[in-house]
Amino acid sequence: MPPIAQMSDAEARTLNGWAKNYVSAGTKRISLEQLRKVLGLDSVRDADGNIIRRAPLPVWANLRQRALDTAISGINAKTDLHIQLESLERSAHRRVTAVTFAIKAQAAAANADASLAQKRK
Repeated sequence: MPPIAQMSDAEARTLNGWAKNYVSAGTKRISLEQLRKVLGLDSVRDADGNIIRRAPLPVWANLRQRALDTAISGINAKTDLHIQLESLERSAHRRVTAVTFAIKAQAAAANADASLAQKRK
């Protein structure tokens, strides 16, 4: 598989680096605020707390479609990780507050499938 440096999507590179830390755990829950920070899509504030730059993609549907889904598909296609959005946590007002990712190493999954196929022969 090509190295992660050849991936054109900055969010994919960042998410891949973050996800590698949690492969052994298998799943990772992260708040939407923390996810925005990991992807570099949070608001920038000055020392006084004034907003210098508003967060791009403030709506969850846009964030998911334009940043998260493309990053996940790029990681799954071009790296040794397989990431899947497992579940969403919502507040009482249906606003997404946290997400849970399933993170696996693809090489391990491919090896398990190959050994299972050999046992069937």
